[in-house]
Amino acid sequence: MSTLAGDLKTYVDCIALQSIISDPIVPHFFALYRQFEIFCKSNFGSLDPSPKFVCIRVHSWLPRHSKFGVILIAPPAKEHNLYRGIARLGRTGIATRTIGAVRMKSILSRLEGITWRGPAVDDSELLAELPPDLAELLREVNGFLLHGGALHFRGASLVPAWHSLRAAIHDAEAFHHLYDLIEPADIPFAQDLFGDQFLLRDGTVLRLFAETGEIEALSPNLEDFLTHLCDDYAEFLNVQPGNLKPGQLVLAYPPFCVEESGKDIDQTPLPAREVIHFHAALANQLKDVPEGAKIKFNLNEPQQSDVGM
Repeated sequence: MSTLAGDLKTYVDCIALQSIISDPIVPHFFALYRQFEIFCKSNFGSLDPSPKFVCIRVHSWLPRHSKFGVILIAPPAKEHNLYRGIARLGRTGIATRTIGAVRMKSILSRLEGITWRGPAVDDSELLAELPPDLAELLREVNGFLLHGGALHFRGASLVPAWHSLRAAIHDAEAFHHLYDLIEPADIPFAQDLFGDQFLLRDGTVLRLFAETGEIEALSPNLEDFLTHLCDDYAEFLNVQPGNLKPGQLVLAYPPFCVEESGKDIDQTPLPAREVIHFHAALANQLKDVPEGAKIKFNLNEPQQSDVGM
């Protein structure tokens, strides 16, 4: 099918095995396949033809909406080497950046209203852990504030802590330690000005309602999420432009989740960490309270975000 398994010199019009798991190899991506071929040969030599083959399908390196896939063929004896080669190529970013960068630059060029940009990436190790689309975005712009803090997109930064995606995922105060429904593998990549969190879980974007700890699906993927931000962020996120300093969130009191919130809401800018911890404590204490029940807030020690019920 390719020079990995024979003497074929070009991928143009090359067809993989005719089965439901096989697609044409796209001439448009010839350079990508050729680069992968060179990489494989440089790491474990040429692969001799064999009557028995191992087929590996690689989707993540292609545009999300592409109808084409990739079939790589190698003798079974070389299978472990091929897996290792694929993993190493993924870490170099060769394939993902060849395709992902073009798409991400196009989306970011449409994104208006960035009022603060994160510092240069200083947590490159984290990028290797992230899904390719998210890693590519952070290479282009390492997080940002949109419309005065209406949305904060975290970055691959060690400092400041409020901007650090690593802290949100891995630290002792990571979100999966604060909320029962957040899983350790979730990636809380962004938050709105009131502290609702946006998570990546298996490629899907979820929204965590910070006050209650409830989660709902918002977008099928990161690209769709970003596209909606470009089209009409206010309607999509149900927020308005903010006037926040970097590192701040808005604490709404009474909380939006109580009936009294429709009357007179105090919206106070506070350090993001304080708002996040207040909401997490609130959600933890409300999780077993039935709908419509009366609650009493104890604000005598606000630094502990006490709630009496």
